[in-house]
Amino acid sequence: MGDKTAVIYARVYSTGERQSTERQVKDLSDYALYRQMDVRKIFEEHISGAKKNEERPVLCQTLEYCKQNGISTLLVSELSRMGRNAFEVLASVKELLDCGINLYIQKEQFNLLGEDGKPSLFAPIMLATLSTCAQLERENITFRLQSIARSEERRVGKECRS
Repeated sequence: MGDKTAVIYARVYSTGERQSTERQVKDLSDYALYRQMDVRKIFEEHISGAKKNEERPVLCQTLEYCKQNGISTLLVSELSRMGRNAFEVLASVKELLDCGINLYIQKEQFNLLGEDGKPSLFAPIMLATLSTCAQLERENITFRLQSIARSEERRVGKECRS
């Protein structure tokens, strides 16, 4: 893996000031600098990771850019940035793998491809586990939000009857 070109992909859920991709971009830029990688482009997306890949235009642009420009490594802060649906994440990872593009996940310090350009024996297990955990976390978030909404409705309903 002599080529040291990289692309950064950062994603957050909301478009407001509450969430920003700034930390992800800074951390990944610092990593790339440390590894002497040439970051060719930074892609930032504000959309739910639960959406299908084709409903996430910036992710699609990122993958296409990597393929068309011979990028060696796609940098993400954690696998859930690629999505929160295990099958969608694995489809993106397979696309990268088929094109010989490494995926670096900073949180786990995980590289999809080894120095020889081939996936490690543990890569499929690790990716399946991480993507499933991201999907479960998304389901937990949804459950908590629905629970909060139900308790708010009950509270508001009591106030209206008083």
